Amino acid sequence: MKKVFIINNRVRFDPHSRTLTSIDTSDNTVQLHTPACECLLLLLIHNGETLSHTYLSEEVWIKKGSYVTTNSLYQNIAAIRRGLKAVGLEEDILKTVPKLGFQIYASIDEEQLPLFNGRKVDACDELNESKILVASEAPPLPHAIELATEKKGMNIRLKLIFLLLTLIFISGLFFAYQQFRNEDQFFAAYNPVGVINQCDLYSSYPDKEKSKATFLTIIKSGDVNCPQGGKAYLTFNLNNRLSSILLCEKRVEDVRTDCRTVVYSGVVNEKL
Repeated sequence: MKKVFIINNRVRFDPHSRTLTSIDTSDNTVQLHTPACECLLLLLIHNGETLSHTYLSEEVWIKKGSYVTTNSLYQNIAAIRRGLKAVGLEEDILKTVPKLGFQIYASIDEEQLPLFNGRKVDACDELNESKILVASEAPPLPHAIELATEKKGMNIRLKLIFLLLTLIFISGLFFAYQQFRNEDQFFAAYNPVGVINQCDLYSSYPDKEKSKATFLTIIKSGDVNCPQGGKAYLTFNLNNRLSSILLCEKRVEDVRTDCRTVVYSGVVNEKL
């Protein structure tokens, strides 16, 4: 049996399939990405309590060896809100507690349902047949073991390379982060450059002309498409020759906005 959650008698949350389903209309279902699923599960387990940004980041990402930005956390919270609304829960049960974290306050009931095809799947894990263990499966062949080991080693190397690049980039933002510890004010120090290609541009670098030229060069590379009326936050790291653009539909302070990040090396056409 597996545990599912009934939210305000309107929505069923199944962490094993990572789905939100309308109780009134069973074919109205939204599937969450794994981080959003795990954040929602923690908030429901701690219904009525405020969970800090640090706690959610450690439980969902850091303990698994991943690194997360404040923006990524807010995007996953926004995804939960959109999912709940899409399946018919109009009440805003997921609250942002300023300078503290997030809180769900709702009527929560629990149900026990049969396991997925009678098989054990960890909560919020990907529903992938290769991750579902069946007692009757035959042991893998030696050649398959060699291929799996080689693939695992390659994945570890790629993760280490990505981790190294991430650490280099984060080191450039560390000083700015120390000055603006309140995440909601992090981008308040960015300098307004103006409207460029229908997008409001803000830059961490005080030179408006250099910021404008860099932004236009990156746009010409074809990897950046700013929505009309959108906001772009350009970050420079002159020491490591890295730059990044955070593209948002609205101001980044609005947790309901959708954002994506593009990171570039010293040669702007070389996308990391």
